[in-house]
Formats: sequence, structure tokens, C-alpha cells
Amino acid sequence: MKTASLQTTVDNYKDKLGSIGADAQLVIIFSSKEILESSTIIHDIKTACPNARIVGCSTAGEIGDTVDDNTISLLSFQFDHT
Repeated sequence: MKTASLQTTVDNYKDKLGSIGADAQLVIIFSSKEILESSTIIHDIKTACPNARIVGCSTAGEIGDTVDDNTISLLSFQFDHT
């Protein structure tokens, strides 16, 4: 299994989507409701990872090395066997 994580802002996530892996089969997204509703992030993830199932939820704070507001946290998974 290969995993990747990304925590970024809505302003620069498109430049970093390549780091989550085009062969990802599952992408989990955590972000504020406002970002999920107003941005094209779901479409952009589908373009970057065409075979991935995308799930996620809104959150009041995204947890990475710190707890931040108004950011996007992504986890991606590529499985050897499922």
C-alpha cells in the first residue's frame, strides 16, 4: 500500500495535487464546508486521480502538524490488494 498526505490552502492546492499520486484509488478530503462548496477541488482531484474514490467531510479545523482553519487536508491510498 502506498499513502500520501497533503495539507495546503485553497489558493495553492492545484500546484500540489501531483504529490498525492495519480494512481491513488482512494482520496479522503477534510476541509471547511465553505471551501468544499465554493471551490473546484472535487473536480480537480478527479482529474488528478481519475481512478480514485473520493470521500470526505467538512471540519472546523484540519489536523496536520498543527490544527488550522480554512485549509485542505488530503490523504491518498494506493492498494496492492483489496
